[in-house]
Amino acid sequence: MCSILLEQDDYLIDFETNATIIPHQILDDKVHTYVCSPKLSNSNIHENLRIKKEAMVWFANNDKSFFKFVAENESDFIEINRLTNEFNIDVSRVFVMAQAMNIKELNKREGVISDLSLKHGYRYTDRLHLRLYGGGRGV
Repeated sequence: MCSILLEQDDYLIDFETNATIIPHQILDDKVHTYVCSPKLSNSNIHENLRIKKEAMVWFANNDKSFFKFVAENESDFIEINRLTNEFNIDVSRVFVMAQAMNIKELNKREGVISDLSLKHGYRYTDRLHLRLYGGGRGV
């Protein structure tokens, strides 16, 4: 299926990734935008599995890449700042959203996370998919 998509020129490809694997050049040539969502320590995944330095450098140096981080609280911004500094990611390409599994959690966290995003120079983004479709896998 990918080969069929790559043969088309009449649409844009936006690719969401956790930024751990560098895409093949053939794919990169066709991608319009990468939405990179590296996992933070709040995901409870060991750092050596969620942050691959070579891939992060590649995405950080690719003008088509934007970064989206999911934050629960103020301490997550220490890690976001470390990653943006370590990989020289321009703050204009960084979005932060509140971690939430349902509307109640989102409503509880969004004010604090949006304020912290602005304080650190990042853009806040809502979780519209959660508002429209609720939580759960595959949404």
